[in-house]
Amino acid sequence: MAKWQTVIPKSVRELAKISIGDEIKWKYESGRIIVIPPDRVLSPSEVLYGLIPSGMDAVKEVRRVREEGLKRALP
Repeated sequence: MAKWQTVIPKSVRELAKISIGDEIKWKYESGRIIVIPPDRVLSPSEVLYGLIPSGMDAVKEVRRVREEGLKRALP
């Protein structure tokens, strides 16, 4: 299509569980174009559990980490 857009057939989208806004990866290998669906986190709460020690205020810790990231990003 114009602007180099492609359409993923509905049956493929459903099987790969691809939704609007998902980022897919493209790979060229041995004359083939490979489309890689986004990684899925099966249980986000299990992945995140324990990242902030229970004795800390989670909201304050998240704010602190964000502020540190901003300081590093700004010149």
